[in-house]
This record gives sequence, C-alpha cells and structure tokens, in this order.
Amino acid sequence: MEKDQCFEFGRFGKPVGHQGGIRLHHETDDVSVYVRIKWVLLELGNGLVPFAIKSFRLRADDTVYLELEGIDTEEKARELQGIQAFLPLEALPKLSGNKFYFHEVIGWKAADTERGDIGIIKNVFESGHQHLFSIEFEGREILIPVQDAFIRDVDRQAKTMTFQTPEGLIDLYLSDTEDQEDFDEKDFKEMLGEDNE
Repeated sequence: MEKDQCFEFGRFGKPVGHQGGIRLHHETDDVSVYVRIKWVLLELGNGLVPFAIKSFRLRADDTVYLELEGIDTEEKARELQGIQAFLPLEALPKLSGNKFYFHEVIGWKAADTERGDIGIIKNVFESGHQHLFSIEFEGREILIPVQDAFIRDVDRQAKTMTFQTPEGLIDLYLSDTEDQEDFDEKDFKEMLGEDNE
C-alpha cells in the first residue's frame, strides 16, 4: 500500500514493560474509534510494512499502548521509537454534514454564494496557524482560509463545496495585479474579521 492511500495514525514513543509493548502518540481527534483495528503500517526503510496488533489498550488519559506481532522484547520495541504508524484511508470514520477530510475534497468543484463557480480545489495547505484551500480558476490561484464560517455547504454527491467568503476576498485574486498594489496584510486581516485593533 502506498503512503498517499494512508493517513498518519501516530508516532511510536517509549517502550512499555519488558514484553514489547510500546506507546503510540496518536494524531487523531478521537482514538477510541480505532480500538478494534487489527493491523497498522509502519514506515520502515523505503515503504510501509504491515504489523498485526496483538493488543490495543486505551488509557483514561488518551494514551495508547500497543503490542505488535513480532515485537516481543523491550529492545525490539525501543527500535520502533520515533517510527510513524499509518492506517489506510478507508479506516477513517465516515463524516457527514459540513465536516470533511482534506484529502477527500481535492478535485471537488468550488463555488461561492455570490460568484457561482470559482474553480477546482487543487490542494489544502496545512500550516500551524491557518489552513488554506488552494482553488484553481482560469489559470489563477484563489486561497480561502479553512474556516467553518466560510463553508456554506459540502455536497458529497455532487463533489462540490460552496463558500460564503468575505466581500472582496475572491476579487483580490481575480483582479489585475495593478489593482492589488495597495492591498496589504492589515487589509486582508480586516476582510477576515481578524483585526481587533
């Protein structure tokens, strides 16, 4: 299985006990939905290697302890410390309403409540402070912050996401560059309602 068909489940931490148990620092909102998984993929060498799960224990503090087939000593568990663990995309819980996974909306049509069709979602840029939809429209890139307030509708059947963006945001990207010369970061923050000064 290729990495682009998977999502990062977490990263292994320190061993637990002397029988090969190991902590998993998970990257999920709710790890309890995965307590019945039977195997996990580890990034070893140049690929993903499947390991069967012997035991999956979820502690009250949201810590996960795993025991894997073939990892039966503290030394073997220590060798996995820092290794990333993956699961196939099919293991993700199904979402409904306006909730979505970033990978599933790539290639969807993008529409705006005022402008209509504004192109195709080409990517979602993930950053610490603000994630952004990258939408391609007539050879130009439109960036829309990933914020619930801007997402009007997620239509899985039609594979369309409809936005209600702040006035002027899309025009910023579609107007000629000469019109944008005086537009600075402060103007952008005001448009998004982030300027509290």
